[in-house]
Amino acid sequence: RLTLDRPVNTFNEGESVHVRVIATGLSEQDRRVDFQLFDHKGQVIEKAQRKFEKPKERELLISTDFSGVELSDDEHLQVDGEAVWEPSVREPGFYTLRAELGRADNQPIYRSLSFAILNGDVSTGKGRFGWSFNTESLPHVVNHIPILAQQAALGWIKIPVWYDPHDLRRSDEISWLLDRLQNLGMRCIGVFDQPPTHLKSQFSSTDTTNAATLFQDPQVWQPQLEPILTRTSLNIMLYQLGSDDDFSFQGYSNLSERIDLIRKHFQT
Repeated sequence: RLTLDRPVNTFNEGESVHVRVIATGLSEQDRRVDFQLFDHKGQVIEKAQRKFEKPKERELLISTDFSGVELSDDEHLQVDGEAVWEPSVREPGFYTLRAELGRADNQPIYRSLSFAILNGDVSTGKGRFGWSFNTESLPHVVNHIPILAQQAALGWIKIPVWYDPHDLRRSDEISWLLDRLQNLGMRCIGVFDQPPTHLKSQFSSTDTTNAATLFQDPQVWQPQLEPILTRTSLNIMLYQLGSDDDFSFQGYSNLSERIDLIRKHFQT
């Protein structure tokens, strides 16, 4: 397994990059690892070779670190070697790391990952640009979004907030995310684009789930949204109906009246 000491593989200009490789099933002949660092053009800019050392503490590799390998007991997962490297690169840019494990049977294996070093003058501040997430693009784990958003100097961000009100864990996660983004000075826009899968049948008997259909009957959608609005309203600047590519309201002759009606139910 190849890892860096940053959860989202981004560094500020001037920060050290610490690389770590752990492995299992090493023989006495397989105890070296070759590192290569590539720039954004794919050119090798730095190399190093390190020996695997015995880890100081007992550590296990989880089964997802292996593909197509059958494991019979946890002993096969125990890490028996680690190697660390600190490349000298500090300049802003996009880089790729490659770690190759030389094997006695002349069948080397390797792992690679990418990381970015960001300019110090763009990692803070409130910019004019933002990100737009929808239900499909929002990561299930949202802990890293504030870090990335801050480093990208975002001024605003759209977050899908249509979750099951009974899902207290997801409710807490979204509330934490909105609160964190707001504390970083970003304007948050709550997006109601897709209801939870198990609730879609309440809105339409067909597979159509555009905003014009979903917000057709206030007696259906208002009870679902009311607890969400109560939980998120302090951190939300605006609410958006539908994703950015949803134009289902376009062409309605009474569009103004319909939006006013929806707004009225949002405020009650």
